[in-house]
Amino acid sequence: HHEADELFDAQLAQTGQALLAIAAGAEAEAPAELAEHVHEYQLSLRFQVWEIDDGRERLLVRSAGAPTEPLVDEPGFSDIVLDGARWRAFDTRGEDHRVLVAQAESVRRELAARIALQQILPLALGLPLVAGATWLAVNQGVRLLTRLAREVASRDPNALKPLETEEVPREILPLVNGLNRLFGRVHDSLEAERRFTADAAH
Repeated sequence: HHEADELFDAQLAQTGQALLAIAAGAEAEAPAELAEHVHEYQLSLRFQVWEIDDGRERLLVRSAGAPTEPLVDEPGFSDIVLDGARWRAFDTRGEDHRVLVAQAESVRRELAARIALQQILPLALGLPLVAGATWLAVNQGVRLLTRLAREVASRDPNALKPLETEEVPREILPLVNGLNRLFGRVHDSLEAERRFTADAAH
């Protein structure tokens, strides 16, 4: 919301300054009212251009829907109520002209909602996919680990052949390799003991 407000404040200031620069071209005695909007966002933007002469102000140009009285009383940014809704207004003044610009707060809220939706929607759609992939990966790893534990638990004490390592996840491969080395050392130790017993029997 803060960033959107900053953006719109800059837009209001820029619009007011641009209108102030071209205000000298309004020569009609009666205030000129701009034609109806050609873009949907024009409905949320209203402005007035006033001529200042010896402290007296005369309305030169106003947008469609803008009142004939000044939108605000103080220069700079302010919050006002117009047609029962909240608006953000900007008042900028030169030596001979004054420009008032206002923008509906509803447009700011709509922009903030759109930005939030654009940020949240991909996350909301991607999170179930990431969670599903994580669950599958963890489930597969646990299944392989469980199978390995059953294989080791059901082994005959004399069965010291190495465990298969082809389908073992790389995360537990060091454990399997360590068990295989242990089996190898136990096998070598038993073979040495058998040889010693055989030699002693002779």
